[in-house]
Amino acid sequence: MRFCKPVTIKKTPKPINKISEKNKEEMLKLKKIKKSILSEANSLHTNCEYCKKNCQSLELHHIIYRSECMNHPEKHSKINSLLLCRTCHKLMHDHKDLRNKYIKERKLWETFDFIKKENYE
Repeated sequence: MRFCKPVTIKKTPKPINKISEKNKEEMLKLKKIKKSILSEANSLHTNCEYCKKNCQSLELHHIIYRSECMNHPEKHSKINSLLLCRTCHKLMHDHKDLRNKYIKERKLWETFDFIKKENYE
């Protein structure tokens, strides 16, 4: 009779997510800005900037995504922000080309030098 050798399964440890101090500061800064803009908007009963419907709560959307302008000083500015209802916020992320209207309207190429003006004329 043959017997199999017992197999020992080693559990791999889960990776530890270490957030640098700089990233923590950035996240806190974003939270403060976001909270400020949203509380101002919600206190004014602002409508969604895309569908124009009056919503109970709005979400902050970056026209030029944070990942596209990591260290840019204007990434959290009002010129780069839209207040959207949840549905429209998801729509903006699913259809990136919808932001072109706002890039053109707000002339974001003047603020973000990596954006080519010719692409929006």
